[in-house]
Amino acid sequence: MKKLLRLGFWVSILFILISLPAVYLNGRITIDDFKNYVLSFGLFAPLTFILATAVTNIIPPLAATVFWITGVILFGPFYGAVFSYIANLIGSTANYIIAYIWGRPAVAKLAGEGSLKEIDKYAKATKFWDLIMFKMFSGAASDYVSYAAGLAKVPFWVHFSAVGYGIVPMMGIGFYLIYRGTGGNLYAAASSLGIFYAINYSTTLFLVPLIYRLSTNSQNQTPSPTAKA
Repeated sequence: MKKLLRLGFWVSILFILISLPAVYLNGRITIDDFKNYVLSFGLFAPLTFILATAVTNIIPPLAATVFWITGVILFGPFYGAVFSYIANLIGSTANYIIAYIWGRPAVAKLAGEGSLKEIDKYAKATKFWDLIMFKMFSGAASDYVSYAAGLAKVPFWVHFSAVGYGIVPMMGIGFYLIYRGTGGNLYAAASSLGIFYAINYSTTLFLVPLIYRLSTNSQNQTPSPTAKA
């Protein structure tokens, strides 16, 4: 476990350093600007895209929309979705490792002091299926789930597997429907991507509180060792 955490730390440092220009320019550039930035890395364009997109998972205020749209335009809907999936997995894992190793002070600096209250809510759900449901439907709060898992010391592979499964349905269906629904026009499909994720994020308002209550109730109903004795 310590070796995995150490490896994750150095990988996190690497992709943050590579992605700093993209993070700095986030919100200041157009899709074409970011596309040119990614293409400037030549054969490493896919890797650059993945690392830059992963950073948007680590720092919640950073909007990933420009990155997603660029991915669809540059690599097509299939590889755009695959690379975005990998970026999400890397970013979520980095969130987990940061919270696991450095705790609340580091999370507060990245996510903001005001976000800790929301993150604490998710820290009460530590089961595999709870994490999958939160990752699947949490939308805008998805980043908080991984921070919470790290703070709660959820086992690494439980979190990693839950993220891997949890983000597949919404991303897979979303990218497929967007591409098919626009007749293969990549720019039109990319423009629709923002609408799809807006709908996805809106699920946070209803589904996440519901799942949270169910998860909490399930834990409260579990007999404690003292009660059994």
